[in-house]
Amino acid sequence: KDAIVDQFRARTGERPSIDTRNPDIRILLRMLENDVILSLDAAGDSLHRRGYRQATNDAPLNEVLAAGLILLSGWDQKSPLLDPMCGSATILTEAGLIAQRIAPGLFHQGKFGFENWSDFDAELWQQLREEAKAQRIEEPQAYLAGSDLDPRVIDQAAQNIEAAGLDECIRLSVRDVRDAQPPQGQAPGVIITNPPYGERIGEEAQMDALYKTIGDALKTNFQGYEAFIFTGNLEAAKAIGLKVSRRIPLFNGPIDCRLLKYELYRGTRRVQPAA
Repeated sequence: KDAIVDQFRARTGERPSIDTRNPDIRILLRMLENDVILSLDAAGDSLHRRGYRQATNDAPLNEVLAAGLILLSGWDQKSPLLDPMCGSATILTEAGLIAQRIAPGLFHQGKFGFENWSDFDAELWQQLREEAKAQRIEEPQAYLAGSDLDPRVIDQAAQNIEAAGLDECIRLSVRDVRDAQPPQGQAPGVIITNPPYGERIGEEAQMDALYKTIGDALKTNFQGYEAFIFTGNLEAAKAIGLKVSRRIPLFNGPIDCRLLKYELYRGTRRVQPAA
């Protein structure tokens, strides 16, 4: 920063003021061994902050990570997608954006970084925004539904879904994961959920019981589905008791996680896999 300010002062005789909290132009410096890359930040605020969140629970899932889980699942954007422990409904909201072809950048609050560049073309940018809006599909494309045991959390989820313009596309209900059911009259689809990790000391037994309940519900109620459990508690995940067909290593912030895939064939038997 000081080097850039010194250049301005040397060339103009004046020192520019710097807003360290909300700068007009952000410059990134990356150093790796003997290489240095100096670049302009085109984004501004982190792009994972979509802008539709009105309320969250204690540990909301990063929006970009949620979208990544959906893409990794191979969901076809037509089959039912369910989240029986949906929290603030980030996975469901991102699935809705994907299925309805809604550009997440349209919810961005404030300016993108490039809008402060000297060569920014406001007319072209508005044209691109209108083209993105025109891509939206209004008619719901897939059955999307989520549930959670906490009514307060479901209220928060409903606020977020409405802010994203998806209240006609996503169904919510208050229920325990053990009571979750697939939609009637629909072919089997995909379950994607992010259960608690239980990071506090003394929660091991509670987490084991929760993950066993998840496994029992999957086995009993969702035969024919593919289930994807995203967790940072690999020990508790063993209590699910179903055969893991795929393990995808990911990070949730600093937490080492796995996206575990279960193919819920009819008559699936419990096993004791290593997570």
